[in-house]
Amino acid sequence: MYNTYLYNGKHSQSKQPCSNSSRKVSRIMRKRTIVILFSLAFGIGLIGVITIIISSVIFSSMCGPNCGAYGVPMPVGPLIAVIIGLFILLGGLVLGVISWIGILVKQAQQKQWTWFTWSLILGILLPIISSIFQLIYLLVVPETPVPDTPAPGYMPGYQQISPYQPYPLITQYPPAQQYPPTVHYPPAQQYPPPYPPQE
Repeated sequence: MYNTYLYNGKHSQSKQPCSNSSRKVSRIMRKRTIVILFSLAFGIGLIGVITIIISSVIFSSMCGPNCGAYGVPMPVGPLIAVIIGLFILLGGLVLGVISWIGILVKQAQQKQWTWFTWSLILGILLPIISSIFQLIYLLVVPETPVPDTPAPGYMPGYQQISPYQPYPLITQYPPAQQYPPTVHYPPAQQYPPPYPPQE
């Protein structure tokens, strides 16, 4: 979308990239998207933790104190299950970090600085408590639309004008010109007919 501005008597056009980028981020980081990411992170992380716990218990029950020593083989199945559980947990952590960043962006856009400060501190120092805090924020705080403000870098020094300026309608016409009166000439003179030829 182009905007026309008058600068030093000349027209110029600008796309306002800052405004467009902020609108794109606002569309991407909607609350519904953050809720989906948070739910996926919680569910995948929970599956990974349960897989690791069950695989560890099975591994401990199948492998005695001399497991891996003195020629005693280690159970491969539970060990592979533990590794798979670790990868699943890692995927849940990645989604959790993405949802945490999305919440921070949403709080900064809506200027909720108290929520932003606590979300940032808890996310860095106490990730588990931060997950509970994020859940409370998603359940309690409603989503408010972010107003579309023009980019600040394009407004100073410019005067926005319309690209098309209609000309004013002419409502008064000049008076009719007074011509001089017509000159009347005398009628044409009547000449006598020509004389007949003499014999």
